[in-house]
Parts: sequence; structure tokens; C-alpha cells
Amino acid sequence: MKRLKFIGFFAVIVLALNGLAEAEISASSAAIPVPKASGTKISQNDKSAIDYSNANDGYIMVKYTGTRTRAVVYVNSPGKKKYQYELPVDKKYHVLPLTEGDGKYTIEVLEATGNTGSVIDKLEITVKLSDALKPFLNPNYYVNFNKNSTVTKKANELCSGKKTEVEKISAVYNWFVSEVVYDHEKAKNVKSGYVPKIADLMKDKKGICFDYASAMTAMLRSQGIPARLEVGYAGEEYHAWISVFTKETGWVNGWIQFDGKNWKLMDPTYAAANKENSGFRKFMNTKGSYSTIYKY
Repeated sequence: MKRLKFIGFFAVIVLALNGLAEAEISASSAAIPVPKASGTKISQNDKSAIDYSNANDGYIMVKYTGTRTRAVVYVNSPGKKKYQYELPVDKKYHVLPLTEGDGKYTIEVLEATGNTGSVIDKLEITVKLSDALKPFLNPNYYVNFNKNSTVTKKANELCSGKKTEVEKISAVYNWFVSEVVYDHEKAKNVKSGYVPKIADLMKDKKGICFDYASAMTAMLRSQGIPARLEVGYAGEEYHAWISVFTKETGWVNGWIQFDGKNWKLMDPTYAAANKENSGFRKFMNTKGSYSTIYKY
């Protein structure tokens, strides 16, 4: 994957749907899924293991047990889209999502030194998701959290007493806008293969757009709200944002805000710091400005 260049903002959905009747969901009722390497379906050798026991729940587990300095996994989707993951050389399972729906996925594991590598396992599986939303509720490689994570505890705090999905989404959004700042220095030096560390964002209250999107996705998923971390282009810049799902609206894709009368495209973090930038507002209100490539 080429060097990633992240712009200084992240896109997110704020649903201020006046009068919208939504099902009530208490924060305590959201059961956080715990991905497992069950061992019932596995492809394994002396260098790697691919556990696809729970592929129909939207994920596989992969670990590298060899001795090279790098391990790369490619997940080729039914739509011919190739997802790339650089696994830590730690001999531990990592959760890789299957986010492109039902169909055939091909998984390749490579071990590498420098820029050269060789395939050490290749597996084709057919996926029939038990629930199309499951991939967007599970923790995974880029959205890493559990019931004891700082991000989950903060989400529980923010959503305490909130009765609807809209109230919870708004509470989480408002916290990010008011508490987290963009890390311009980090953005200058981010490299290909970067993996957000949600715990660092929660501690330091700063990050790049990928960090924002990862942490906010984790917060919403911890409350049982399906959220999709999306990576692609905003104009010519590589960027990360989120979309969310509610029972009343289905998926609301791409940076949508409802002001009670009109739907708009908006990127709140950058917009908050550039209220007088009419050129930026025009860019944000052009839907074609955003193009999704990957979903996590």
C-alpha cells in the first residue's frame, strides 16, 4: 500500500433527527462480541494459522508464528477488493474483518523481509453472514476494544441515561469535537501500515483522522450501534471517516448532518476550526468529494 497521507479532519455522522421515534437501548444492554479462534475450521502450518471458524459472523483470526521480520495478510473480497494487513510478529491471533458481504474470500499469508515476501498459506472460503451487521459490531484489527477498554468505559459514561441511538451518537460525537485535537505533527510522519492505537488517543486526547474514526467506531460499537470505519479519498487526500446504522434510517452513509430541515455534508472537526472558510464548506457539501475504498 502506498504511503498514506491523511488530511486534518475526520468525517462522522451526527443524527439530530427531531421527532424521530427510535427503539430505546440502554448502554448496559449492549453485549460486546468477543472474537474467538474456535479451532473448528483452521488452516495451519509451522509458520501461520488461519482460523475461519467464525467467518459467517464476519471475521477470521490469523497469526504468524514464523521468524521473519514482517508478516502480511491479504484478504481478497468477493468484489475483487484486496485488503492488506501487516501483522505484528507476536505469535498471537489478530481479528481480520470480512466486510464485503457474502461470497468467496481468498486469504493469503506472506512472510517477508524488507520488500520481498513469499506466500506461506492460501485459503479460499465461502462466507454467508449470519447477520449483515455483525462485521460492524465486532472488535477487529483497526477497531480494537473490549469491555474493559478505556474507550468502552468512556462510551458507557457518555451514554449513561441516554435512551435512543440518536442521543448516544450525539453524545459520542460531541465528546470528540470538544475534547480531541488533531495531531498535525503525527500526520506529517504517518507511514503505510499504520494501525490506530485507541488507548493512546483516549490518554492524549489527540490523533489523526484514522485515530478519530477508529476510536469513535469503537465507542459506538461498544454501545451496540453498528458503525463502519471507512477509508478512501476526500478530494485527492487519503482520509478516514465513519458511517453509522440506526434501526429507523438503515445505513446513513457519508458525513451527514440533519439540522431539523435539511441534510448536509459536513466534517465537524475541521469545520469547527474553519467556520469562515467558504471554500472548505463548498468542498464538504459536495458529495462527490468523498470516495470509499475500504470498510472495516
